[in-house]
Amino acid sequence: QRVLERALTERAAAAIRQVRTEKDLAPCLGTLGNVLGDLGERAAARAAYEEALGIYRRLAEQHPAAYEPAVATTLNNLGNLLIKRNRLVEALPVLDAALALNPDSVAALNNRGLTHHGLGHLALAQADFERALALAPNFPEALKNLGTVLHGQGRLDDSIASYQRAIALKPKFANAYYNMALAYKDQLRLDEALRAAEAGLDCEPRSADLLA
Repeated sequence: QRVLERALTERAAAAIRQVRTEKDLAPCLGTLGNVLGDLGERAAARAAYEEALGIYRRLAEQHPAAYEPAVATTLNNLGNLLIKRNRLVEALPVLDAALALNPDSVAALNNRGLTHHGLGHLALAQADFERALALAPNFPEALKNLGTVLHGQGRLDDSIASYQRAIALKPKFANAYYNMALAYKDQLRLDEALRAAEAGLDCEPRSADLLA
């Protein structure tokens, strides 16, 4: 289905280029970036996002209220892609720029938190995840990510509580079960660690992490 979606999006982008309507081309490029990223073609996805971003920025110079939200969304998508490519140093200023335009973007806060965490900036990561959760308390990914930061700070009880909240909201959250199993293991609560790992495997039977 994604391959078909890619083909249709590329065809639409090609048709739009022929009539040179940039305001129609930009969202098509954004969609193409999303599809290419999901297909693992991350270099091509980055090119699509960057072209869309250039268009949106030109449009925002004339109509900021209309196009700055699209600039912010595209920056967040690009930042997310860079995280997946483990290019965290590049991702950070991109996500800073997204949040400068939209400080209440829960997705960008979560992505910047992931970036800070990957760079070892635990306090900054915690602040971003907590800000995201203040805006969206029922955001399971941010709860799981906050749990990971708390684990790294040695706050194991708080970490487990955060994982439990994430799982309550998303019962099939295998990665949260895996992280919770690690936290229990670090507390030498081995029976609970095993139960958490088994619950995670029930959600995702082929998980390499949970099978390790």
